[in-house]
Parts: sequence; structure tokens; C-alpha cells
Amino acid sequence: MGPWTRNQPECTLLSVMTRRTCFALAAAAPLLVAQAEDAARKAAEKWLAFIDQAKYKDAYKQSSQHGRAQATVEEWEPQIRAMREAAGDMQQRNFTSAKATKSMAGAPDGDYMVLEYSTAFAKKAKAVETLMLSREGGNWKAAGYFIR
Repeated sequence: MGPWTRNQPECTLLSVMTRRTCFALAAAAPLLVAQAEDAARKAAEKWLAFIDQAKYKDAYKQSSQHGRAQATVEEWEPQIRAMREAAGDMQQRNFTSAKATKSMAGAPDGDYMVLEYSTAFAKKAKAVETLMLSREGGNWKAAGYFIR
């Protein structure tokens, strides 16, 4: 008989350890997802505060490498400024959802989080802000931003 037969104690012990590990990992998975979502939300809200205060260059500096590679600050700032001026000052923002994903259109595979907020602006009472973040070096960085 081989070393992995069912009636050997080593196999039974390994089986129990493997099952416990699987159960432990399964139990920990929701906690890990919640921790990632919490960290992404904190990074998003810090980044959105720069945008709310019209500190566009600071927001750009805090953006992902991939995002900064798509446009220089001189190209990016007027686009964000125009988008926010069209909406007006932010009046109220409520987090509505987060979705983790491994891929984004036009970006390399990696760890991404798509956050949505129900937001009221001075000139647009009902809006949805979507902020895409990518994980770089263990930190979440803004990779895209849209208002609809």
C-alpha cells in the first residue's frame, strides 16, 4: 500500500488538518473581503475629499500609476474640473456598493475595487459617483472616476 491510503493514521491526520484549513480559510474569506473593502473605502474617501476641495493636483498625485500613465496632470485636471463644475459642490454622499474584481477594461490584471456612491451635488441632485481603485504595493489608489 502507498503512503496515502485511507487506513493509515498519517492520512487521517492530514485529512483532518486539510479539512480544518479549508474551513478556516472559508470562514476567514468574508473577513478578508470586508477588510479590503474597508481599506478601499478609506482610500476612496480620502481621494474624493481632494476632488471635493478642488485639490485636483493632489488627487492626481494620489492616483494609480496606471491612471497617471493615461494622462498628464495638465491633461487630466481640466477634465476633472469641468466634470465637477458641471455637477456643482458636493452636498451629500452615501456609499452604496463595492465590487472586487481582478480585471478592468484597458488595464492589466490585478486587484481592483469598484465603489459607487449616491451623491447629491448643487447642480445635480441625484447622481452616482463611480470610483475605480487598484491595489498598488498594498495600498488602494484611484484609477478612474465618473459621475452619471
